[in-house]
Amino acid sequence: MASVSREYVSRIKSGKVALTEEIKGKFTDALEKLNPENPLEMVFDYVRIRFPTQDVRQVVEDILQLKLV
Repeated sequence: MASVSREYVSRIKSGKVALTEEIKGKFTDALEKLNPENPLEMVFDYVRIRFPTQDVRQVVEDILQLKLV
């Protein structure tokens, strides 16, 4: 909705490209269009979470605090 590619957003997040006022305005406008009743609330469709281990049991039980059955 902001007409900004994921690659460009990734470059902004990594500090390779500076966030300009123009791009910031595009993000703000897109957020307001997506959620007009609560402008500027976070809306996202993709999340990647990395855990400090690949041990499934540790992630599920220790980090997520869930019980494996």
